[in-house]
Amino acid sequence: MPGEVDKLNDTLTNIQISIAEIKTMLSSQQAAKEDHENRIRKVERLVWIAAGLGAAAGNADTVIKLIGG
Repeated sequence: MPGEVDKLNDTLTNIQISIAEIKTMLSSQQAAKEDHENRIRKVERLVWIAAGLGAAAGNADTVIKLIGG
């Protein structure tokens, strides 16, 4: 019996270690996902800024004519 108890104890310890490793992996994946989403948002902002600047530059001659330049 004592040998079986030791085996059971070892098994439970290994399970606890595995659970801790899984939690660590999930945390790092969540952090990576959030980082990815933040980078995508930054790129989207830059695209909209570039689009706005392009529209403004494309219409600059019209604006200059309207203000009498």
